[in-house]
Amino acid sequence: MAKHESAFKDNQREIAKQLGIPRSTLQHWMDRKDSIDAEPEVKAFFESPTGTAFLHRLVVAAQFVITLLGPGSVRLVCEFLELSGLSKFIAASYGSQQKVSVAIEQATVDFGNKETNRMAKDMEPKDITACLDETFHPETCLVSIEPESNYILLETYADGRKGSDWMKAMEDALKAVVHNYFIKRRDETTPAERFFGAKPNDLFSFLLDKADIPRRPAKKRFKPEVKKPLIAVG
Repeated sequence: MAKHESAFKDNQREIAKQLGIPRSTLQHWMDRKDSIDAEPEVKAFFESPTGTAFLHRLVVAAQFVITLLGPGSVRLVCEFLELSGLSKFIAASYGSQQKVSVAIEQATVDFGNKETNRMAKDMEPKDITACLDETFHPETCLVSIEPESNYILLETYADGRKGSDWMKAMEDALKAVVHNYFIKRRDETTPAERFFGAKPNDLFSFLLDKADIPRRPAKKRFKPEVKKPLIAVG
């Protein structure tokens, strides 16, 4: 949005169309800049291209650490944005941040599929030992790991085609990708690097490129007050 700022007054309708927002929201953004309850230096920073890029990285990092690396929920991300004061510059509602979370989850799975296929092509053939396990909680879950590199080969439920089965499969894929391509041991190597014998691309950089953050808080719409009709009492 910062790159359009100088042209707002002359071409609001076209700019709103490019940003995919109502013109009233664009006008609200313009008016709210001077009304944000923050120090002028803080406002100037977050309204600048550098500040916008920093805010994008911060939100993606919060989502990644809280909801993927940790056991937290999207609501904790919303609370973080509120307590930090960043909700003045970015939409912090559950619905807005839930969309970011879904985008990051899908991007993580896409990264795992893309990197595994890319690195497998250049991998030297080798014999591996696969440690197999079956867990029941309550359905059968097949787990396989290569013990030398600690690379997760398989972690999925057997059978099942219901929506809940697909949701669980997505969660398992997320856990495997984060484990294989992000978690490092003391020598600063990931399981994927040890398994394939080459350094993979950076997962977090991929997420930064693929995940968009919600735009500024939208203009709140107030319902007009409905006056109750007067009832004559005889």
